[in-house]
Amino acid sequence: MLRSILLSLSILVISSNLFADNWANWRGPYHNGSSQAKGLPAEFSKEDAKWKTDIPGTGSGTPVVWDDAIFLTTADEAQEGVVAMRIDANTGKVVWSEKFGKGIRQDDRSDYAGPVSYTH
Repeated sequence: MLRSILLSLSILVISSNLFADNWANWRGPYHNGSSQAKGLPAEFSKEDAKWKTDIPGTGSGTPVVWDDAIFLTTADEAQEGVVAMRIDANTGKVVWSEKFGKGIRQDDRSDYAGPVSYTH
């Protein structure tokens, strides 16, 4: 639920100036969290979101936004593994969802759909 809300809020910001920059990595194209987009809202709420999509499982990786596509990963217990998803940025519809890894949790602090893998 929280992930769904955060994703939809991110989409609100991104779709305000539809795809000014492609975000292929954490902190965006300039590696500092900035964008060339203009006219973005200073405040927003979940009521302002253009759409909302439920995402199965958990994950803390950074979504990739490329043109009209959003790519993300989730550790889905129902599928017993890590799933990659593509979501249409205009509608919020899941374009495809594909399991690509086995296992859910690495330890009690992280799952396999996170940005970094580490060991103790």
